[in-house]
Amino acid sequence: MNIHDLLRRYSIQTPVIYEKKRNGEWVKLERLPAYTILEVETNDQTIEAVAIDAFKAITVCRESASIEEARPYAVRIQIERP
Repeated sequence: MNIHDLLRRYSIQTPVIYEKKRNGEWVKLERLPAYTILEVETNDQTIEAVAIDAFKAITVCRESASIEEARPYAVRIQIERP
């Protein structure tokens, strides 16, 4: 599933998306990232997902079918629910 599929699934029209940086800080993204979603967790306020850059997934993780092998390249994103 990609980011557009995730937004469609939860009926989010104008997303506010944050990415968690290595230092733990959440940074607001100005545009939709080209991420492939690996895992999704939801609550009443947010949708959190573990995602990997789609281009990195193609080049680095092409040989592996395992989510665990892709995890070192993954980031955590957070989407505010309306």
